[in-house]
Parts: sequence; structure tokens; C-alpha cells
Amino acid sequence: ASFFFAERLLEFPLAISAVGINLALTPLVAALTARDPTGSSRSEALGVAFALPLLLTLPAAAGLVACARPVVSLLLEYGAFDASASDQTAQLLAVLSLSLPACAVVRPLLVINHAIAGGRRLGLRAGIALGAALVSGYTLATQYALFHAPAIGVCVGLWLHALLLWLPARQRMDLRPVRPVLLCSCLGSLAAWFAASALICHGG
Repeated sequence: ASFFFAERLLEFPLAISAVGINLALTPLVAALTARDPTGSSRSEALGVAFALPLLLTLPAAAGLVACARPVVSLLLEYGAFDASASDQTAQLLAVLSLSLPACAVVRPLLVINHAIAGGRRLGLRAGIALGAALVSGYTLATQYALFHAPAIGVCVGLWLHALLLWLPARQRMDLRPVRPVLLCSCLGSLAAWFAASALICHGG
């Protein structure tokens, strides 16, 4: 039950930041690919399609990791959902939040791979990522009895899937226009995490 509620809470920022952006960028990438299959405008569009979800999900992930316990308490801690259930859900939410950027970029990377290679070997990459998620989660649960094992397995699978999709697409994307913004987003997310963690610790 804790994993279910943690996953539902994770879907809220994912739906707002990533899904909407991907729905808007997919037809743009398709149009540019048809009009300019090898030109610079296509490369820049692919770079933006990859980077834009990261710009929004990196701060969201940092905020959820730092504020998982207060968020769960505010939204769910009522009735039979007591403090113990909130603690377990918050721990799982913090771990799952680490996969939020990977989950956000998988969709644009799928679009990019379809655009540059017609979607070849996408099923194989997804199968490898799924296998890694299952093996890592099962191993951590059975060998080390980790409560977070399923969430860690999800993180491993999503990041591996994103990596396998990024490798064939990296040479077709021009990230130079968005690199400064990505760097600022990373630094801002790190600063926000430190600030939120310090505030919560001080308040607690």
C-alpha cells in the first residue's frame, strides 16, 4: 500500500511537467524531421525535446526528496493512515523521486529514436531495463531484506532505460543552446534540496 501511494504522489509532478511538454514536443519533432531530416534545426529541436523535461523534473525531484515526509503527512495522514504509514510512504517516495528525471526523458528519447532510426531495437532496450529492474529489486529484497528494494529496482530500470535510449540519440542532438540552462537547473535543484532539508531539520 505504501508503494502504491508513493507512486501516485510521484505521478502528479510527472503529469504536470513531463507529460504535457512531451505531448507538445512530439508533433514538433515529427514535423522538423520530415522537413529537415539532417539539418541543424532538427538537431536543436531534438536537444530541446530532451532537455526541457529535465529542466522541470530536476527541481521537482529535489523538492520531493527533501520534503517527502511533510508532503505525505499533509496529503495522506488521516484516519487509518497513521504516522507509521506516512513514514514508510515518505521513504518510498523519496527513493522513487530519484527516478523522476529519467521517467520524464524516456518519452522524448523514444520519439528521438523513432525519428533517427525508425524505432529499431526499442523493445530490446525496454526488455533489458525491465530485467535489470526485476533482478535488482528481487536481489535487494531477498538478500538484504531492504524495505526500499522495489523502489530501488524501479529507479535502476528507469535510469538504465533512459541511458540505453540516450546512447544512440546523443550524436543527433545539439545540446549546446540548452547546456547553460541545464547547468543552472542542476545547481538550483541542489541548492533547493539543501535549503529545504535544512529548513525541515530546523523546523523539526
